[in-house]
Amino acid sequence: LRIKNEVLVSMSSIINDANDDTQFPDKVISILTQPSSVGVGTTDTATFTVSAVSTPAGSLTYQWQYSSTGVAYTNLSNDSTYSGVTQVSLGVTNTDDSLNGYYYRVNVSATNAETVASSAAVMTVS
Repeated sequence: LRIKNEVLVSMSSIINDANDDTQFPDKVISILTQPSSVGVGTTDTATFTVSAVSTPAGSLTYQWQYSSTGVAYTNLSNDSTYSGVTQVSLGVTNTDDSLNGYYYRVNVSATNAETVASSAAVMTVS
């Protein structure tokens, strides 16, 4: 991490002063391609994909989330409906009406970087 430098006015102004130091991440994550909304029939498979990079280059981690309202999101786990929840692409199989209108997004993270959330994509089941 890089730390903003402070000008020394007096020694007492910087002793035990770490709480107001601004820290900047060493890496910056950029999402190049956001997940797209999809329409599927019941029992079909939907796929959501993201493309992201970090500068400087490094390994990225992914955590897909869902929301029924588009406001509060919950991390997904791999199960009989969801696969690839920590990968670039999320698979949603055995879609049914109960998943209609769900929002999906992914948090992309890396060591020494701020986590970045993608835009939300909506799945329409008909």
